[in-house]
Amino acid sequence: MQRYEDAVSRNDVLRTARLVLRRPERSDIPAIVAIANDFEVASRVARVPHPYTVADAEFFLDNVVPPDLVWAILSGERHRLVGMIGLHLDRRTRAADLGYYIARPFWGQGFATEAAAAVIAYGIGLGCPGMITADYFIDNFASGRVLRKLGFVEAGVQAQHCLATGTARQCIRMELPA
Repeated sequence: MQRYEDAVSRNDVLRTARLVLRRPERSDIPAIVAIANDFEVASRVARVPHPYTVADAEFFLDNVVPPDLVWAILSGERHRLVGMIGLHLDRRTRAADLGYYIARPFWGQGFATEAAAAVIAYGIGLGCPGMITADYFIDNFASGRVLRKLGFVEAGVQAQHCLATGTARQCIRMELPA
């Protein structure tokens, strides 16, 4: 657990063949708002409201990012922000929950899989004390494919509230076997 806490304070940068993952910054707010304010993006994740405002992005940077491992996903030589990804350690269950979203123009290009593989390897390298989990809404087939490619297996179905739609929706719980 201490290694996780130390990693949160270090703000490590992760690199893949096509991506740079770094801690989100205030200068990212316009891009974060543009991505998260797209209803097609927001409706595929549980905790992104719609509409998504500058105040929401500021809240995210001030309250969600600091206690967790959260990275902005940057693509290409220009380091364009294409999404967000993070691991949230549940201190009670000691499981690390993986969450991510990708801007719609970048769907289908493998960025979610590539970024998630890097984050999972990083979490395992930290010795995350419990299992790694992830959830996806039952109609988000692309996210299900991403998680299966990464080795996750289905662990159950549950209802989860979606802020963007304001409704409870069926959600698939996935677990990464040790």
